[in-house]
Amino acid sequence: MISMLRECGIWHDTSESAAHFYMSLVEKSSTWREAEINIQDWWNEASVRKAREEFCMKYAQTDVYWAKKWQSAFDIIC
Repeated sequence: MISMLRECGIWHDTSESAAHFYMSLVEKSSTWREAEINIQDWWNEASVRKAREEFCMKYAQTDVYWAKKWQSAFDIIC
């Protein structure tokens, strides 16, 4: 999971790496609006979207039936 996040630019091992990646998106822009568009374009790339979705499905419980799953888990505990 970490390697997928790293490959698409979401995961960085250091703050310097994250800053360098951010600046690579911003520096190719002549305005803040263009920078924002570049960041949004990156965030919506297929590989980035896939990595986000897989991470959320595994760790963030973004299932549309989350309430039913929680209720089932509590029923088992109680």
